Amino acid sequence: ERELQEFQQVAGAMQGLISSISNAQNAATENELANLERALEAGEITREEYEKKRKIALRKQAEDQKQAALLSAIVNTASAVVGALGTPPIGPFSIAMAALIGAAGLIQIGSIIATPVPQFAKGVVALQGEGTGTSDSISAKLSKGESVITAKETSKHKGLLEAMNKGLAEKYILSNYV
Repeated sequence: ERELQEFQQVAGAMQGLISSISNAQNAATENELANLERALEAGEITREEYEKKRKIALRKQAEDQKQAALLSAIVNTASAVVGALGTPPIGPFSIAMAALIGAAGLIQIGSIIATPVPQFAKGVVALQGEGTGTSDSISAKLSKGESVITAKETSKHKGLLEAMNKGLAEKYILSNYV
């Protein structure tokens, strides 16, 4: 009983540490992005340098978040398995519960590992995935100043949106509308 409580305390402390590290990493990325924005506005870096460094920072942030989610799932699974095994009366039922909890945890861990890091840093037009045009089924990390366009308007103006993401909006407008 005492060992179970100690394990649960250690697991809770580990979760707190994972959360603190993740929050610090996110804050560092937000600070880095703000510094990049200031450097771009001050003319210290080109738009190309800004985009390249921004992409690297966002990718690292996404990878860090994936690692934090993975560590959190491992700690949660271990804690739940130990908790199930320590629930009296210890016997076939608690062992079966621990096995089921462990299996569910492994599925979650596998899902986290299999989830690719998002690649939206340079924009995406007509995003594919689950859901409908208005279901909000796909999660996305957005940065200050970025935009989200409805599926209906994306469909109407796909060519213009693709040109905008490539920095060719003026050329597209002159070629197609003037």
